[in-house]
Amino acid sequence: MTYLVKIEFFEVDDPGCCVKYRSGIRPTISYEKGILWDCYIALIDVEEATPRESVDAILSFLSPQEHVSKIKKGLAFDLYAGPWLIGKGYFLE
Repeated sequence: MTYLVKIEFFEVDDPGCCVKYRSGIRPTISYEKGILWDCYIALIDVEEATPRESVDAILSFLSPQEHVSKIKKGLAFDLYAGPWLIGKGYFLE
């Protein structure tokens, strides 16, 4: 199962973190102040995004059965790469 999402990527002030975000990244996601889950993100119409850029994307979970009943249109989420908060977004459908 896949979901259409809107993501705004952040600039992270740490040399060990990404400066550009490419289609195919596998960050962790947290929604409803919950635990972190692994996900896969495919950017739509672009190959990469830079900090402060908002993009549409297709998001899929590595454990989809855990999320089917929880994901609703408008639900907000945070994205992490290791300890860094790299973006935020919401489900479009």
